[in-house]
Amino acid sequence: MAYAVADAANTTVERLQGYEGINEEKAIGRFDESLQRLCVELRSKSAGVDWEFLQAEFHSQQFFSAGPLLRALQFEKASVLLIDELDKVDHAFEPSLLELLSVWQLSIPKLGTIQARTRCKLRNSARPSERHRRGGYTECAASTTTPNNAVPNQAALILTDGASVGGGETLTKGRLNFSSTPEAVVSAHHFITLLDSQPALTKAMWGYRAPASPNDTWIGTDVAGSVYPNAGQLAFGAPISITHYIRQTGDGVHANWLERLTAEDKTFAVPVKINEGKSFTLGNGSPLSQMKIYRVNATATNHVPAHGCGDVFGEAKGLSKSDQITSVTPPGRLGNLSLNAYPTDEGQVVLHFCNPSNSEATVPSGSYSFLAVR
Repeated sequence: MAYAVADAANTTVERLQGYEGINEEKAIGRFDESLQRLCVELRSKSAGVDWEFLQAEFHSQQFFSAGPLLRALQFEKASVLLIDELDKVDHAFEPSLLELLSVWQLSIPKLGTIQARTRCKLRNSARPSERHRRGGYTECAASTTTPNNAVPNQAALILTDGASVGGGETLTKGRLNFSSTPEAVVSAHHFITLLDSQPALTKAMWGYRAPASPNDTWIGTDVAGSVYPNAGQLAFGAPISITHYIRQTGDGVHANWLERLTAEDKTFAVPVKINEGKSFTLGNGSPLSQMKIYRVNATATNHVPAHGCGDVFGEAKGLSKSDQITSVTPPGRLGNLSLNAYPTDEGQVVLHFCNPSNSEATVPSGSYSFLAVR
């Protein structure tokens, strides 16, 4: 992951391998005594040596052989510092790491305090005082600005590390939160916090991830508990609404969106189609898979006797025997006739007329329409 970030940022990687016995000399560096002795021998042959100045010069960076931690601080361009297996370092080495990873500087005896030239930071592996917690994140500055600039340094990346870091990210947020190992379990959290309602919290301290807020706008996952990545779920969240646009800029002024979800309802500005074989359910009702308007013709003159009923048969291609028919619309006035309809066979419908009057009634001829619900 560190090398991928460095490649994307066109920078270098400084790597420190943690192990039992590692000390400040190997990680930070040491004064080059052989170079100091050589310098003393050469200067001693010259007349008028300023030994006080020479002593101060011996304790400068030109006589100091830098290790990976110091080299990471000295890069002109932001670099990526990878500390591998941090939990294996000795307790005596922890204060230097805490200083480096919290304020991004190193205090070196006789050399002084060396601060980072850039603000690329590593928040890596486990917090030394909490060795049971594997994982961390890396924060790099997207821009390093000049003094008095209105735009401060901005955190662009937060990348997770460690085999079980996913399990530690429960309802957390950040610019980018990605697990780097396939073994990591996943809990509900933000992958990307798009609009942060509490930006000061997202630039989290070492060993701490900011909690998510219902006022954030985010892309993430809402899995229940902790699951492996192959059981992941994608989720979106916003405090007011989630809106879909096609070929529009979404300027917030023109209502040119096609779909909008709020806490009250979901509104569509386009026709909604349920594919054949699929269904939707309204409330606690039955699943519905199709609603279709049919038309049948009753061209022959039919008469319904007084106090009697009569049927007119019609063809309705696609009609099923299980369909429920409603909203039958005749081609003309029915007078005293009542009308309903029902399917008799696949593709067949019966228009059922009843006449409660004392005289014969005529069925209007023409096209009858009805709604069939499946």
